Amino acid sequence: MPMSPRLLRPRAAVSTEFDPRQISGMRLWLDGADASSVTLNGPTASEWRDKSGSGFHASQPTASSQPTFSANQIGGRSALVFGSGGVKTMETPVFWSSQPVTAFVVVRKDSTANANIFDAGGSQAGGRQYLFGSTNIEYGSSNVVVTTSVPFGASPRLLTVRLNSASSFIRVNGVQTANVNGGTAMTQTGYRFGAFNAASSGLVGAIGEVLFYGTLSAQEISAIEQYLAAKWSIALTTPPAASNAEAQDWINRVYLNGGTVSATTANAVNTFCNSIDAAGIRDRFLRLNLFCGNSDASLNAVRTPLYRGASLTGTQLGNAMDTNVNFQAGDYSESSGLAGNASNKWLDTGLPQNFATSRHMMVVPHTMANLNTYLMGAWGPSGNQSIFGFFAASISPPAITFFNANDSATLGSAAGSVVLRRSFIGVSDPGGSGLAAYVDGAIASTGAAHSTSNTGTVTIFGMKRSSSSTPDFLNGSRLSAYSLGLSMTASQCAALNNALTAFGTALVRA
Repeated sequence: MPMSPRLLRPRAAVSTEFDPRQISGMRLWLDGADASSVTLNGPTASEWRDKSGSGFHASQPTASSQPTFSANQIGGRSALVFGSGGVKTMETPVFWSSQPVTAFVVVRKDSTANANIFDAGGSQAGGRQYLFGSTNIEYGSSNVVVTTSVPFGASPRLLTVRLNSASSFIRVNGVQTANVNGGTAMTQTGYRFGAFNAASSGLVGAIGEVLFYGTLSAQEISAIEQYLAAKWSIALTTPPAASNAEAQDWINRVYLNGGTVSATTANAVNTFCNSIDAAGIRDRFLRLNLFCGNSDASLNAVRTPLYRGASLTGTQLGNAMDTNVNFQAGDYSESSGLAGNASNKWLDTGLPQNFATSRHMMVVPHTMANLNTYLMGAWGPSGNQSIFGFFAASISPPAITFFNANDSATLGSAAGSVVLRRSFIGVSDPGGSGLAAYVDGAIASTGAAHSTSNTGTVTIFGMKRSSSSTPDFLNGSRLSAYSLGLSMTASQCAALNNALTAFGTALVRA
């Protein structure tokens, strides 16, 4: 039955009104907060008792494989410590036979080694279900896997995970990753905590509490997370809300990556995504970064791309974050973008130059610090001297040149002098409309159709040209956006420029 709003609001301290069993669908409740929840064998636990009332107690009869019950582990509370002196596990009897499965786990992981936090084990029709941790968090079965880019580290995490044929997700401290469709019905054999099996690498860390349910509403998930966060002194993260699903996904990923976003920026990104959707050009973008969000030592928000594939739920391409080489917090301002130094600073998108045959590249230079350098591009490898990128040439007047395919397939000047805060879009359509360059959404130059495709596999770098993955022609300009994707028509380039202009105005970049 649905709960009343009063029962769904835990207090800042652990509420005596809230009992997880009040939410229907509970299957398992393992709470390591006090000694009444375990059967002790000296300092180790031979049984972890199920408080749900279903009797699905987790146990470990082998003393050498038993986790240690220890005080002051997570938020000043007791918990079960795994991995001290070898692989430690606890296992429940069979108690699950269908999806969806929604689980909450309070865990502290002390090692970056690969290890399962829990695993269903045995044979299932849909593959085993597991929650896995290395430097990232992974959840799923053989049919669906959801991965975050969130490192573990010494701080405890509240992980909320769901496996469902319609949608699966991971939430970390209240922040949800994008849903992933997939998965099939499965027959479980019970859950094993701490490792896949006794011979595998085990979890090194502590588990405080585990809750398993079936179908839960968003309100119920929030209530349980608030309860667990208050109980175990874990701070929930509340990112700004956005109505556009991809804007919200970007905001969530920024927070999961360790960055933050202001409400103003969230609204600007939301409007940008709505404009792209309304123009019907979302599928043109395989990677797009607006270089926005807060500034921190690692530039976590700035390096989180808005788009990483042709759709939110499709294949994601390139690096999860633009790889940072030597950029620091002082190199970035949200009102102007990210500045290179023409010496040793660049970004690696992880997207190879041959990502498509007919494609586009867009850059928005906010300032130009030096010429005869690449704003963005890739060249090579040896034997395939193909170039894809924007070059800031010191001709009179200065111009930005769009290169495609190989050294001879040069479009030429992309419109007059370099004026700051303008969008430059280069489009290559071999065998079709040929080459075209747009400045502020208007056609500036065209070129003949070139049949040569760019087959190089060197990844595309920002603030430089990657030459067989070696940096050259490093740029000291300041960029405020880039995109890589499929080719676009004149009207589509104009629509992109309009969206960029509105975004720049919202962040006072114009």
